[in-house]
Amino acid sequence: MLELVAFVAGASIMAIEIVASRILAPVLGNSIVVWSSLIGVILAALSYGYLKGGVLADRNASAGQLSLIIVSAALLTAFVAAGKNICLTRISQIPDIRSAAIIAELVLFAPVSFVLAMVSPYVVRLKLKEVGSTGATVGRLYAISTIGSIVGTFGAGFYLLAMIGSTAILFCISGLLLACSILLSANRFLKLKIAATAVVALCLYVAPSTATPFISGKHVFETDTHYNHCLVYEGADYQTGRPNRALLTDRFARQSAIFTDKNDDLVLEYLKYFRFGDHFVPNARRALLLGGGGFTYVSDFFQRNPTKLLDVVELDPDLVKIADRYFGLKSDDPRLRVFTQDARVYLNLSRTQYDIVYLDTFGSAAIVPHYLTTRETARLVYRSLSDNGVAILNVMSAVYGPRGRFLRAELATYRSVFPRVEIFKLNDDPESLGNVIIVAFKNAAEPRWTSDDPAMAARLARRWTRPIAMDVPILTDDYAPVEVYMMKWFF
Repeated sequence: MLELVAFVAGASIMAIEIVASRILAPVLGNSIVVWSSLIGVILAALSYGYLKGGVLADRNASAGQLSLIIVSAALLTAFVAAGKNICLTRISQIPDIRSAAIIAELVLFAPVSFVLAMVSPYVVRLKLKEVGSTGATVGRLYAISTIGSIVGTFGAGFYLLAMIGSTAILFCISGLLLACSILLSANRFLKLKIAATAVVALCLYVAPSTATPFISGKHVFETDTHYNHCLVYEGADYQTGRPNRALLTDRFARQSAIFTDKNDDLVLEYLKYFRFGDHFVPNARRALLLGGGGFTYVSDFFQRNPTKLLDVVELDPDLVKIADRYFGLKSDDPRLRVFTQDARVYLNLSRTQYDIVYLDTFGSAAIVPHYLTTRETARLVYRSLSDNGVAILNVMSAVYGPRGRFLRAELATYRSVFPRVEIFKLNDDPESLGNVIIVAFKNAAEPRWTSDDPAMAARLARRWTRPIAMDVPILTDDYAPVEVYMMKWFF
C-alpha cells in the first residue's frame, strides 16, 4: 500500500504542475517567465515539504497521520479547482507578470505541492519500520514515486488536458488522493475523511458555476486543447457596438473575432492591414498565412481574391475545429489548404513558392514563439517568397522607448535579410503599445504608396517615416530574449 501512495503522490505533483500552466495561461500567458516562476515556486514548496515531512515523520510516523496528510492534499486540490478563477480575477489586476505569476503560484499551487511533498519522507519512514534494507527500500520508493511523476506528466500533458480539461483533472486527483487515504487507514479519522469527501463534493458542485476570469460577455464555448486554453464568447464590439464572437487564448488580446449580425468585414483592425498583400502584389497567385487562430482572415481573403490560393499553417488542430464551428471557416474549400504543424517546421520543410506570406504568430505577450522572430526564420520566409513577393507581419509593440525594444529588434532582424522593410503603426503614440505591421519586400524597388481605395490610402498613409534607432541586437535562434523585451510592456 505504501508503494501505491508513493506512486499516486508523485503522479499528483507533476499532473498538478502541468495543469497549473494551463490554468495560469489565460490570465498570465504561457511565456518562459510564467514557466520559470511556476517551476521555481513549486520546487521551493517541494523542498520545504520534504524537509518538514521528514522532521514530522521522525517524531511519530503512523499510517493514520499519513492518511491525514493525503486528505489535506485532496482538500487543497479541490479548493484550487473551485476557487482558481476567483483568485485569478484579482491577480489579473497586477501589471507586472512576474509578480502576478509568483503570487498566483504561491496562493494556488504552493500549498498543495508542499503537502504532497511531505508524503515521500513519511512513506520512507513507515517502510523502514517493516524492512531492514535501508538503501534498497529508499531507492525503490523513490523510483516508484518518479515513475508516478512520469505517468502524471505524460498522462496530463498528452491526454487528459485535451480529453477532460484542467478542472476535471484536479477533481480526479482530489478523488484519487481521498481513496488512497481511506485505503491506507480506513478506521482512523473516518468522520474527518467523510467530511473531507463532502467538502470535495461541494467544491465539485460549485466549480462549474465559476466563469473564466476577466471576461464579462456570454460564454459560448470553453475547452483545453493540447496547446491552448480556448474561450469563445459573444458580446458587443467596443469600437463599432456591433455584436461579435471572439476567441481568446489569453487575456492580452482577442485572438480572432467575427461580426455575428453579418460577417461583412474584419473586426480586428490590424487584419485589415493584411490587405496590403493585394496592393503590393496585385497579381499574386498563392499566399501563406502562418498562425490561423480563428481563421477569420481566410473568408476576407477569398472574398477579395476569389481565384487565389491560400495555405494556412496552424499548430493547434483543435483551433481548426473551433474555427469551423464558430467562425465560419470552410476547411473543405478547394482553394484552401490547412497544415496543422509548427510554422517553423513548415518553413523548414516547404519548397512551395508564395507571393505573399502573412505572419500572425506575434499576437500577444502570452504566445510569441521566440524562434519565429529570428533571422533564421526571416531567411526561411525570404526563401519561400517569389521574386516580387512580400512578407507581412503583425507585431505588438511600441516604437520608441523600452516598450519598443521588441519591434526594433524585429525590424533590425528583417532588415538584415530583406532589402526593403517598412512599418505601419496603428496608433500615433510612438511610446505606447499597439499593433505594428511590418512589410518586408523581397524586391528593393520603390513600392506604390497611393491607392484609389480611400481605406487603403488611409492605411498606406500610416507608414512610419520618422527615424528609428537600431539600438537592439538582431534576434537569432541562439539569442532571442523576446520575453525580456516584452516584460517592459507592463512597467
